[in-house]
Order: sequence, then C-alpha cells, then structure tokens
Amino acid sequence: MQALQGEIPGVQINTDGNPGAGTSVLIRGQGLGPLGFNAPLYIVDGVPLNVNTGLEELNPDDIASIQVLRDAASASIYGARAANGVIVITTKKGTGHMELTVTARESYQDYQSDITPLNTAQRAQVWYTASINAGLPPNNSLYSYTCKSNPCGASGYSNVVIGGFVGPNGQRYIDPGLTQPVSDTNWFNAVTQQAKIKETTVALSNATDDSHFYSSFGFHDAQGVVDFSEMKRTTFRINSDHSLYDGKLTLGENLLLQQELQNQDNANAAGILNQALETQSIIPIYNTAGGYGGPAAGTTDHNQPVYLDQSGRYDVSKFNKVLGNIYGDLKPIDGLTIHSSVGTDYSQQYYRNYFPGGQQGNVLQADNLNTSYVYTESQTVTDTIDYKRTLWTHNNFDFLIGYENIDYTTENFNASGSGFASPAQTFT
Repeated sequence: MQALQGEIPGVQINTDGNPGAGTSVLIRGQGLGPLGFNAPLYIVDGVPLNVNTGLEELNPDDIASIQVLRDAASASIYGARAANGVIVITTKKGTGHMELTVTARESYQDYQSDITPLNTAQRAQVWYTASINAGLPPNNSLYSYTCKSNPCGASGYSNVVIGGFVGPNGQRYIDPGLTQPVSDTNWFNAVTQQAKIKETTVALSNATDDSHFYSSFGFHDAQGVVDFSEMKRTTFRINSDHSLYDGKLTLGENLLLQQELQNQDNANAAGILNQALETQSIIPIYNTAGGYGGPAAGTTDHNQPVYLDQSGRYDVSKFNKVLGNIYGDLKPIDGLTIHSSVGTDYSQQYYRNYFPGGQQGNVLQADNLNTSYVYTESQTVTDTIDYKRTLWTHNNFDFLIGYENIDYTTENFNASGSGFASPAQTFT
C-alpha cells in the first residue's frame, strides 16, 4: 500500500513509519467514518478478507495485480460490503519453464532532520529569562544564579549552579538521596535509531500446457526509528491450477500461511517520542543505585522514555493467518462457465503488554500485565454461472448469476493482573 501512495487518482492512502502499522485507505472519501468504519473491502484471489484486515499480511512479491473499484456499478456484486469501495488482489500464477527467483532488498529509514531540544545549560538560561519576565525569583531547587544586579534583573547572571544537592565528592545531584547526578541527556537520541528493513523472497514457478504452479517463501524484518521497535513477517504461498478433459474442467487452489511478530514498542512509539521531547536533559538515564533515573522536584512528572522503550521490547504479539481457497471451473459448452469456490480466512492473534512498574525518581507506579487472544474465522462459498455470447459480430452479451454465503466467527479473551512477586519477563 505504501507503493500505491499517490499513484491512484482520488484514492487517499495514509501510512506511517511504524513497523507493521496498518494503512488507512479512503476510496470514497470519509464514507461511513463518523460511524467508525472507513476501510474498503479487500478481495484476495476471490476470498474476502475479514473486517479490519488490510494487506500488511501479504508478501508484495506475490502480488500480480491490484484493482481498485470505486463506482457503484463495479462494486455492486459485493453488496453492502462495498460501501467504502473494493480492492481486488490477484496473486501470481506459474508461467514459462521451471524458474527459481531469489529477491533480496535492504533499505534504511531515518529522520530527515534531527530534533534537538534544549540541553541542561540552555534550559537554565531560558528558566532565568522566563522567571525575570514573570517577576519571579529565578533560584529554585535545580538552579542557583549569581545575579549581576540585586535584585536579579534583565542584566543577567554571571554564574549558575545546576543541581540543588551536593555529594561528598562535590558532584551535584537533583535529588536529596544523591542518586541522580546532574546530566545532559539527549533523550531524543537515546530512544531513536537508524531503522533497517530487510526483505527476502524465494519463489519457484513452472507451467505446462495443462498446469501452472507458483510457490514462494518470504521473510520481512522491519525495524522502526524508535529503538527496539520491530516487526517480523514470514509467509509461505502455493498457487496451482490444472486443466482436465481438453480444458473443459479446471481445478486449482490458492493458499497463504503467514506469521507476524511485533513488539510493544511499535504501539508505544508515539508516546516514547513525546516523552523524549518533554523530559528535561538534567535527568540521567540511570541512577547511581542501578535503577532508572526519573523526575525530581522542579521537573515534569512522567515516565522517562528509555524506561518505556526498554519495558516494551520483550512484549511480543503474535499474529497467524491461513488464507486461501479451492475452486473449480467447468465449461460444458462454448461461452458457458460454471465456477465454484470454497475459501477461508482464519487468524489468531495473541497480544501481551507487561509494564514492570517500579520507582523512577519521585514517580512510583504499580506493575501491570495485559494479555488478549483473538480468534477470527470466515468461510466463503461462491457459485456463479457466466454465459457469454456474441451475435452478429459486434453484439456482445454477458449473463451472470451467482450465489455467495459467508459464515463469520470471532472470539476475544482479555485478562490483566498486577502485584507480581518479580518484575522479570520470564516470571510474568
């Protein structure tokens, strides 16, 4: 879907840099958006995908064509499901002689421009100016100024002592427990990275006069620009069809097996970056007691970003999918095609998010574990009779009658807990 951005007039495609993030596709504008649903209907090899499912589960190297149906006439065959438009995907079939294809790509993502919040010395200068402009004394628990005038005024200061507490060695600290030395932390750099994206596909294709065969194995490993954020997707596909009785009967199948692994930092990425821009540089990443640094008097009270980043890296959510169909085409006479297909879209998703809690500076939070399991299955039976006839050379008639039945089942289980005896990931 990223490759289609800007390529289809009138179709709005919005993506972000989050590994494994879904794609927002608007074919008919806002549509039913106020009611909470804008996504189009996706059809892959004749099988409709389950609600709230996009194309991120597919290997792009397996796709042969993409059609976008926007007008009511084109999408009418799909009924009310096509209210937001239809995207029809056809995957590859075997062609030519036996051919083994290996495709590998590696790309990188980074910020176009670096974001540099104020460092500790710059923040002390801004605090002084803001205090004087507000008519307030500038000295507080973090900064002590030697003013050039008495009382302190716009003439400025000649010296500033940063850190309200001094240790035995003369080092300054921001907490009375002397565990958080004055720092100059670049929080944005501490939680971001240059992201690497690796894609590999091995495909085997073959065709004869009566049969076509295509099979592929794909692996996609995408890091995000936030440290430790990552998505890994493994796919296996097999498509084949066979003609019998001089082409009057065709039998075939399309099958996709897929597994996707994502860690919690993908979902936490926006919050981590927001905290990186808000957390003062005077706070250290780690304190002298071996724990995480955190807010102190005079700073903003919230979780520090490295702690959030580290706590989500081991929470891996798993998504498994089976998508495919078996079909048959019978052509008893010229122009008449009887088509029957049985397809399924089966998926399982396990979600895990453990927040270890603990002390960060003057912030104390309880631990919390949330897990969920979602099972979704749809069975689609499609039967059509299509008769095409040409009369007097220039008159073409196409008669289609069909029946489709979809059985949809879903089940969701959620659980949460806290107060664990140990914060270790292996324990919870």
